[in-house]
Parts: sequence; structure tokens; C-alpha cells
Amino acid sequence: MTMRMQTLLHSGRYLLQLPDGRKGFLKICGSERPDFDTSFQSILRERVYLEHLQGLAVPELVSLSRRQVPAPFRADRSAVFIALVDHGRDFGHIGLSPQEMLAANLFVVEQLVAFRRCQVLYTDVKCANVVARRRPLRVTIIDFGSALPRVGGRAKIPWLHAGHTKGYEAPETGEGGVRSERALVYQLGMMMAHTLSNARINNTTLRHERYGLPSVLRRLERLGAGSIADLLSSCVRHDPRERPRNYEDVLARIDRASLQRNVLRTWEALRKPFADRLTDLGLDWP
Repeated sequence: MTMRMQTLLHSGRYLLQLPDGRKGFLKICGSERPDFDTSFQSILRERVYLEHLQGLAVPELVSLSRRQVPAPFRADRSAVFIALVDHGRDFGHIGLSPQEMLAANLFVVEQLVAFRRCQVLYTDVKCANVVARRRPLRVTIIDFGSALPRVGGRAKIPWLHAGHTKGYEAPETGEGGVRSERALVYQLGMMMAHTLSNARINNTTLRHERYGLPSVLRRLERLGAGSIADLLSSCVRHDPRERPRNYEDVLARIDRASLQRNVLRTWEALRKPFADRLTDLGLDWP
């Protein structure tokens, strides 16, 4: 298998095109890096997470030998792997209808719960880490470099992992508050608000009457998704004690019976390729 280098995305990640036209991210950790040991372990963890989560909406892994690695990256101690993703756009720019976007967000919530039940806590929720394409609609969650293991069913969230996406940070992150999964729920709520709005929403614009959360809640009401509006509002509360406890709690509060049929159909179609794995994790479709 030969591969063609396309472009450097950022330090340590390159976009490759395989002979069959598929594209993938090549993760690199060169031995010359001063932080090699830390970066090497991070890449190994990410590969282990992706291996463990195959069958869910994550990139497909491709095995390759040392001679198949592009020549500039054949350093003896380099850690490399390829994670394939369907060509698409990030979640904030895919151009879905409001009903499709709502269904896609609900699908992402369910996938985050599935990861959690696999003892992998996803901590970097943002539009850039959700890749979507159309015809057929497919959503993939990428970049597990910041994911955490849930040892014994719980995760210890370091300071830098608790809402470190700029503009999505939970208020307690900057106020010396307790770091918990409620900060990740806040990130999830911010991404949902962003993708369901007509404007870019972040902590600065969240409370704006015309461009912030109030406009998103009105849109959800028009879609007949008042229960989702209430849930979204609770996810971005300033006081973490007023938010859902974790991704599981968010999913449990989704009232499927109140959703429009076209939203449910889109959600069901998105999850269909992963139905077997979801069922194994106790996430059956009602």
C-alpha cells in the first residue's frame, strides 16, 4: 500500500490519501521531539482507545508496516497510525436542516454515552472534532488525544481536561471549582447551542437575546422539541449542580416520545451502522 501526503494539519498530524481514494489522519511522534516520551504515550493511548471503540462512530484504523510509512517519518522510535475518516466538514459548517442537526446532536450524545460505557471518557467536545458528510448522512467523532480512562467506573479529570476548549469552558474551570463530568456536559451543551443556532455561540455570546441561547431555545420550540430546549438550557447552567451529572444523565433526559418523527428517523438512520455495538452496550433503540 502506498500513500500520498496531502497536507500538514498541525504538529504531529498529517492528512494522507490512500490508493483507493480514502483519506486518513497520520499521527506522528518523532524521536527528535523534546517531549517524545509524553507524546509517544499519548499517541499509544489514543490508538488503544480507537481500537477499543471500533464499531462505534469513530475513525477506522488502518494497520501499516514501517516501510509503508512515508519516508520522512521512518525514525526508529516514531509512533504512527492512520485513522480513516470519511471526507466531510466539521459539525459547525455542514449545512444540515434544523431537524437533521437536532438528530445529529442527539446521535453524538448517544455515542458519548457508548464511549463512556466502554470506559473511555471523551473530553474534547467541539464542532471541529465532529466530522459529518451527507448523502448518506454520516457523523464521526475524531481526536481522542485528550480522552481519559474511567478506572473503576470513574474518571479523574485534570484541570486542563475540564472544559479546555476555548470559548466552551465551564465557568467553574476558571473559578477554582470542583472539576467533574458536569464541566464536560457544559461543553456538550455549548456545542449543541452552536450547531443549532444561526450564529457562532461561545461563552461571550451565550446569553445574547438575539444571537445566543434564547434564540436556540425558540428554534427548538418551533421544532416541537421543547423538552430538548429545557435539557439544553440545563446543560449550560452557570452552577454545575444544576446541570446533568454526566453524558449518561443527558441521554436519560431526552424524551424521544416528544420528538418529531423525521428527527427520530434521522437519528435512527445515523445509528443503524453501529446498532449491534450499541445493543451490546445496552443502548437499544426503543
